[in-house]
Amino acid sequence: MATRLPASKSNVSTSVTAPTRRGRPPRKVYINVLVKATTRDGLARLKASGSLASQGEVIDELVEKVLSLKTRSGN
Repeated sequence: MATRLPASKSNVSTSVTAPTRRGRPPRKVYINVLVKATTRDGLARLKASGSLASQGEVIDELVEKVLSLKTRSGN
């Protein structure tokens, strides 16, 4: 009679969830702005390479990074 070994854990990492937020969830708003065609193309490329759902998420991420850089540099 063969003995079964417990299933081994796979090497696939589980997805990391975002930390729990307190208070109200972030509000989503719409903006309608005129941009150059090259800017729109760049947003589309960043969206695809960053696995983001929308060009708005690309803008959110870029703004967050610039603000954190400004905060660190003291400007």
